[in-house]
Amino acid sequence: MTGHPDREGETVRMETVGSATAVVTLLGGGVLVLGYVLDQVPALSDKAATAIKALRRLRDVWRDDDSDEDGEDG
Repeated sequence: MTGHPDREGETVRMETVGSATAVVTLLGGGVLVLGYVLDQVPALSDKAATAIKALRRLRDVWRDDDSDEDGEDG
């Protein structure tokens, strides 16, 4: 055995406290990151909806151009 017998218990307790602190810190950080990401969802959803509408307008313009070209050729 190395060291004083009473101090071996203290080392185990300190390691446990260190591990518990790390776990609590990681959980807290995870909650903060998750909260931030979820706060971004409405803004991203609005941007996605705007982009989809723009793509649909562009598709409609292309279809109109294609039908105009087909009408002119035929």
